Amino acid sequence: MMFNEQSAARGTYSRYDAVGPRPIHFVVIHATQLDYFQTVERFTTDNGVSAHYLIRHHDGAVTQFVNDQDVAWHAGNWAMNAMSIGIELEAFIDQPAPFSMVQLRAWCGC
Repeated sequence: MMFNEQSAARGTYSRYDAVGPRPIHFVVIHATQLDYFQTVERFTTDNGVSAHYLIRHHDGAVTQFVNDQDVAWHAGNWAMNAMSIGIELEAFIDQPAPFSMVQLRAWCGC
């Protein structure tokens, strides 16, 4: 599995400054409805949205945009953002097979 790091734009996530690790209670999975490169562009420009990870459809490559300790703005709800990790799967839900097996294996770590 290929792993990349790319910085999300300032203003699309919050630094977690409390003492100790950030409590993570949920993993929120999204389908991008954009291709991989459009999603990278969206997360690296200041438009108010980001995620911790993006997983590419054709090869399962994982790109991290926001440190796990920080709060990505992905769920549309501050409380959910604050206690979750956001993962974007490059996918179009209206396609017959929106998620690939290699992508799902990368997501679950198998």
